[in-house]
Amino acid sequence: ATSAGVHVYAIIHGSFMWPEDLAVITGGDPDKLIIRYTAEDLATYDPIDITSRVCSKKEAPCGSSCCGYCDTACGACVPIDQCEESNDCRSVPIVDNDGCCATQSTPYCPEPEGPCDTATCNAQTGVCEVTGCSVFNTPCSEFECDAETGSCVETPLYVDDRDCEDPQCDLDSGIITWVSSPCPDSNSACFTIECMEGSGCQPVAVAPPTEEACKDVLPCDDILGYVVQDTDCGTGDLCVIGSCNLSTDACEFEELCVANPSDKCDLN
Repeated sequence: ATSAGVHVYAIIHGSFMWPEDLAVITGGDPDKLIIRYTAEDLATYDPIDITSRVCSKKEAPCGSSCCGYCDTACGACVPIDQCEESNDCRSVPIVDNDGCCATQSTPYCPEPEGPCDTATCNAQTGVCEVTGCSVFNTPCSEFECDAETGSCVETPLYVDDRDCEDPQCDLDSGIITWVSSPCPDSNSACFTIECMEGSGCQPVAVAPPTEEACKDVLPCDDILGYVVQDTDCGTGDLCVIGSCNLSTDACEFEELCVANPSDKCDLN
């Protein structure tokens, strides 16, 4: 009976009740009084009988102002805190400011379970459609979900096994076209980057210039490259001059100051 909005009160009294007391207890409606002489006797009374006895007096059970749940047995308007779910994602039932169920026109779909899944409301059917990574698949690639990052990872359906060539896949047909891919610049005057079959782009040393008589090639510099200069035949002695013989590719030396031991003033 309580679930129908009827409150039951037990009052201890004798076998006789004055009419004045009866009017106070029942609010002037004797039908609201049920007399039982023992607790065991009261326990046998069906709550539905109590509900029907009280609620049969009401002609308009809930009235037009009740927008919650109407208990028809007793006409109790039960406030709502949640509306019945809708299977149409184009309109969502909500409880409005008046405590009534209303429709929200904003499309809504519940969050999908998959970390990479996306739920979208179909405007034509009103059904939430869940799509995963496979929606991105093409004749060139397949996509799988990375559960840790929640992102779709692409895996090509072709093998990129050519040196110094890049594959270009047609998204409609899946046909692969190989395009030459130049090796990067070495940024050094001492070696170049060239494509080697089987190993791809590899550094290749720049060959030093051809040797010439009386010419020295310095070690390669990344900026200047190989620098060629004349062979240095200097001795550090001012009285001895050195020069390189082009025929022999060797330094030859000549003394300029020959002292006369017998005459210390004669320098010739």
